[in-house]
Formats: sequence, C-alpha cells, structure tokens
Amino acid sequence: MLPHLLALLESARRGIVISRPEAIMPLFDSDEAISEMVRVARRGPQTGLKVLLREYEPVRFEGSRYMQSLQCIPTKAECRLLEDHSDWRAETLVVVDEAEGLIVAHKTDRLTRLSDRAQVRTHLNRLIALWDAARPAHEMRRLR
Repeated sequence: MLPHLLALLESARRGIVISRPEAIMPLFDSDEAISEMVRVARRGPQTGLKVLLREYEPVRFEGSRYMQSLQCIPTKAECRLLEDHSDWRAETLVVVDEAEGLIVAHKTDRLTRLSDRAQVRTHLNRLIALWDAARPAHEMRRLR
C-alpha cells in the first residue's frame, strides 16, 4: 500500500487533501511520505495541505512524525476536526491536485485508485462538504 501512496504523493504539485488518515497513520509517518507532503506544501505560495480528522486523540498522535511535520508548516498545513457526520465513510481519502486520488477502506485495507477526473471530483465534493462542516483543530497546536 505504501508504494501506491508514495506514487500519488510524488505526483502532487499544488495541493494534497487527506481525509481520516488515523486508520493508516503508520503509512503517513514514513520518511518518504512526510518528505513529499512537506515538498508540496513548501513548493509555492498557492500550495498546501488539508487534513480532516475524525477526532483528536493526543495519546494516539503522540510521537507521530506526520502530525509533528504538520505543526512545522502551520501556514501551509491546515487541519480540521469533524467528530460525527452522516457522510463520513470508513475510509481514508487522499486527493492530489484535484486530479487523482486514492481510497483505503478501513475494514479491508482495500485500495482504490481514482484517476478519472469526474470520479475524483465526486469524492472531493463530498470531502469539501465535510471540511466546511468541520472545526479548526486548535488542539493540534501542542502535540508534545
């Protein structure tokens, strides 16, 4: 699964949007994944990362290099929390440049690649609606 995630992150040029990474956090904690996400965020003034979490659990995120890397680029990485919503699905969604994506089903770890723009747009629209319903994750300011 990591090679698919890395290939997707490496293709990003403008932005990365991630929904519910908690279930597969070890993949995001890899040196390669962190490097790619930071690269995209720092690439230019209009680039960045958006991360939508279901809940903030300090114990769960303690020691997470991925979460710590988000703290290092606060103007380029935005994190929001949405504890409960009818549109939440038991999956992690990663979309890059609004053009391609990846879905990882939490119960089965089944991986689905999204390459059709219309398909990506459908998933991204759902994610944007969740993002708009979420609140800023002020709790992340102090993970350590």
